Amino acid sequence: MKFNSMVDLRADATVFNPNDLIHLLGYYSPGDGGGGDFYWDAASTENDNGGSIIKRTSVATGRFKAILNDVINVKRFGARGTIDDDDTLAIANALAACVAMNILTLYIPQGEYVTTQNIVLTQNHQILKGESRGGSIIKLKSGARVGTGNTQYAQLLSFKIDAVEGEGCVNGLLVDSSPLTLVEDVYVTGYYTECGIRVGANSYSTRFVRCFTNNIYTGDGWWLRNEGNNSIQLQSCYALNTKTGCGISISQANNVVIDAPQLEANKEGHIQFYAATNVPGAIRSLVINDLYAEQSCSPNKPTFTIKHESGVMNIRGLYVNGGYVNGFSMPYFADFSGIISGSGTAGISCHNVNIQNITTAGYNIDASVRGYITGPAPLTDLTDCCPLVVTLPGNAGNVAVVRNRSIGIAESMQPLLLGPYNPILAQAGALWYDATQDNLRFKDAKGDYILGARSLYIPPVIGTLPDLSKIKQDYFIPLNATNAAITIPLPAASSVPAGLTITIKKIDASANPVTITSASLMDGAGSRTLSAQYETLTVMSDGSSIYRVVSAVNANSNVFSNTSIAKTAITNTYLNTNYPAATYPAGTLVVFTNLSDAAANTAECRRLSATAWSVNATAAKL
Repeated sequence: MKFNSMVDLRADATVFNPNDLIHLLGYYSPGDGGGGDFYWDAASTENDNGGSIIKRTSVATGRFKAILNDVINVKRFGARGTIDDDDTLAIANALAACVAMNILTLYIPQGEYVTTQNIVLTQNHQILKGESRGGSIIKLKSGARVGTGNTQYAQLLSFKIDAVEGEGCVNGLLVDSSPLTLVEDVYVTGYYTECGIRVGANSYSTRFVRCFTNNIYTGDGWWLRNEGNNSIQLQSCYALNTKTGCGISISQANNVVIDAPQLEANKEGHIQFYAATNVPGAIRSLVINDLYAEQSCSPNKPTFTIKHESGVMNIRGLYVNGGYVNGFSMPYFADFSGIISGSGTAGISCHNVNIQNITTAGYNIDASVRGYITGPAPLTDLTDCCPLVVTLPGNAGNVAVVRNRSIGIAESMQPLLLGPYNPILAQAGALWYDATQDNLRFKDAKGDYILGARSLYIPPVIGTLPDLSKIKQDYFIPLNATNAAITIPLPAASSVPAGLTITIKKIDASANPVTITSASLMDGAGSRTLSAQYETLTVMSDGSSIYRVVSAVNANSNVFSNTSIAKTAITNTYLNTNYPAATYPAGTLVVFTNLSDAAANTAECRRLSATAWSVNATAAKL
């Protein structure tokens, strides 16, 4: 026998034999998805639950019971799935029937289901499953949420959660005290007082796969803030368009892995490290792989932020490995000074921070906040809390990144400061990249110094020359004279430590020369000229009055050791016989050393043409 609706079935007075079967065509009308098969239990007096146990109005004893197999469809309990209807009771009855009948799966077909009560899985291995992430939509009102509580191995699969504005919803999805939960293909949007998705206490080994927060109008996107957030995995999950908060807020994380996240347009930054008196920050091994992040929707907000309201924050083991970031920056983890306006710094510690293989399309500058790491690609192996960069107001220069201990400075060193050098602002122990002078300075208790090639590679200089007056280490200067000839004066040899070398190289192919001048003569000469591309001059100070020329060669230079010939014997004829000029590029310099002459033991020879050499008869003794 067939019935068109549940109303028709309840009104029927036909006498049925035990186990007789009937077919319901629809809950409200044929084809609405709420129909199914029933059998007649002639002895039952159970209460009508709206879906799986049906009492006929005129029959006191006997109930129709649904044949459900392993799945309960909320439409079989009267859920309509339209935005204009309240499906709270239908969904609650369906969920209760799952528990009573030990049926694991509650199914929500395509539609928009309004509920004012929580939909919470409380049975081990229980499943809440939608038809698709965009097709099955749960509309939350009156503070309702979706999630789990005190269960294990629960699954939340393939649906969307949308909290209505002004309804006081705290979270969209909460996994609470539910270890080993799987959340897959879930999309959360709407208005929340806390966040869209929250991992609650003691929900270890929970895994999120392809889950989204998008258009979170109030609150944050995700929270990992409770004790027991151990071995949490986020795989290909997104935090997008968080209008007033951050993308992911983390306080508690032990062995947490976030793989291939996508973070975009989160107003207060993408990933936030949070601590308060009742929410201690304890991050132990947080790994983020293949990060993709576009700039936050609030100008200059960094990729990573610190929100330390009070209490203790301990970050021990943060690893960010690979990805793309448009607008990369993160907190300076060594002292946390001034991270958030009004925030305290006591009780914060951080160790073992590693950022590597990040490709960026730019970096953020926040002039009002100190303490951020910023920098363009590539940032590699910035270990032990060492990417120490603070961008100061007014700086439009390049960002420099220095590895910790690359110049023997202690791990607790201050940030690398970027901007026009200001000796008043620079504190003892500070590194400062001076964009105006294009050099790196270090200040200690005795003064401030320009650091050389052992600590920083200075980019090719065009126009503005570096100030060499305070160098204390070997210095390498590549010069580009494409626009005009360059003259670079050396400081007095007496102001430079004995044994220190200065190397100057012409890197362009133009005809404009690079001229090095010095009042402290360079092997007797007051100036030396680099005229060909890749020509290089290296001089060494005696610490007193002169510079010794260590080498003066070009890219095609050769050095020969020959103790069997006197310098006077090295002539154009000798050279063309033994070293045919045609076999060497134009401009090649050959230096003969260890000659038999006691008074002059070097000779410099330059190729002038395909058939001729020029012999430097006044080559200095080394």
